[in-house]
Amino acid sequence: MEKSLGKISIVAADAGLRARVAAALAERAEIDFGTSPAEADVELRADMTEAEFARTVELLAKLAAARAELRRAADGARHWARLAEIDSLTELPNRRAWDDALAAALHEAADKQPLCLALVDLDDFKRVNDERGHPVGDQVLQALADGLRSAVRRGDVAARIGGDEFGLLLPQLAPEQAPAVLKRIRNAVAARLAERRLPAVTCSIGFAGRSPELPNAALLLAAADAALHAAKRAGRNRIEAAADLS
Repeated sequence: MEKSLGKISIVAADAGLRARVAAALAERAEIDFGTSPAEADVELRADMTEAEFARTVELLAKLAAARAELRRAADGARHWARLAEIDSLTELPNRRAWDDALAAALHEAADKQPLCLALVDLDDFKRVNDERGHPVGDQVLQALADGLRSAVRRGDVAARIGGDEFGLLLPQLAPEQAPAVLKRIRNAVAARLAERRLPAVTCSIGFAGRSPELPNAALLLAAADAALHAAKRAGRNRIEAAADLS
């Protein structure tokens, strides 16, 4: 395993002194000799006694160790923060991350940019779990997630927001453009299922676009959810727009 070393900055005009301190700290610190004296952790003098040199090296080693530990702690905190926002099965953003992304997208779009929100739900997914077992059901969900990932555009957000329901945030997309994009996404999901020889589960999609009538997250979600239910009632394996968009 690669050793994680703390970084320290040293100024030493004497080349021999630089070589000595580099050798003394070789496996205990990552050393930057290019820092200006005003920003360096320490400036080494050519007339240092052996005792001063040894004491300085030990202090620098402790400083490097402390910085390495702080970096590991920060990396760990970032790792756990990321895990808190990632669905472990599909590795897509989870509901918490989805809510944050939706709020950010609405704030960024304001009243100037188009924004569509779509809800994707597998048709008859319970039958897959009942007849083929939950491990196969999990593989179906993973294939759906991979299909979403492969087909969304740069800047889009795909998330698992609960069970077999997934959300799509599609910024810079007008409602009239959404069906073509969503059809491509639906086809990508079908292709992933076929490639892995999984049950040919279809999906229904309902979408809504931000508008003066649908200005916030709650109303957008409700409109997309109503469109999703309309797709289910109309026979499933369909893409339906919210009523105010038709």
